[in-house]
Amino acid sequence: MELIATSRREGAPVACAYGASLAEGGRTLRCGLLFVMRGQKRRVLTLKDPQTKTTYRVRLPKLLVGQKRHARVSRIQLEVLP
Repeated sequence: MELIATSRREGAPVACAYGASLAEGGRTLRCGLLFVMRGQKRRVLTLKDPQTKTTYRVRLPKLLVGQKRHARVSRIQLEVLP
């Protein structure tokens, strides 16, 4: 599934996840490809599936927060928060 962050900067979403699927009983979100906009300051994001309107609160790894360049990561697992 494709997930898009609900928060935006300069009119664009701050993160997008492609090829995402839930794992471990819904506690983990596996992403085939994750894009994070540079300068992201918060670790917790809300990602939304545009087709089903389902939302997921996820925690980004520390590596992806505060970067000077856009981040592109393949095959990453994100923690899903309640």
